Amino acid sequence: RPGVLARVGAADDPRAGESTFLREMRETAAILKASTPRSFVVVDEIGRGTATTDGTALAHAVCSTLSGAGGPLSIFTTHFFELTALEDETNGRVKNFHVDALVDEKELTLLYKVEAGPAKKSFGVRCARLAGFPEDVVADAEKRVAALEGGSS
Repeated sequence: RPGVLARVGAADDPRAGESTFLREMRETAAILKASTPRSFVVVDEIGRGTATTDGTALAHAVCSTLSGAGGPLSIFTTHFFELTALEDETNGRVKNFHVDALVDEKELTLLYKVEAGPAKKSFGVRCARLAGFPEDVVADAEKRVAALEGGSS
């Protein structure tokens, strides 16, 4: 039936034996089954509670399904950069946007301004610093990012 369908936030229900990830999957399944071309769907960060490969694959499949011909108008947020390729793969039915930020060597200023196109870089480690992580943890994470991205360690 038409209407607003949303999967946002994280919550588990240990008494019912439901992890956050299982609840996310059940809520997403319900949206996929209930949405119509007249629905408005908001999906936030599908696939966080599993391995990166599984999460990326699930997020890609959900976004592809929602953006298919006759699919609902949707807002789909993700941290899986690989999904930015959907803009080309769907002949423009998917449009990439990001929230802008000012970045220098150590500082991050979130601008809360939506811009067209994918983000050029991840700011996870800088957000950790902004959140108050101990500097030795941030420094270790920065070294690990550099190594993973092919830089020096």
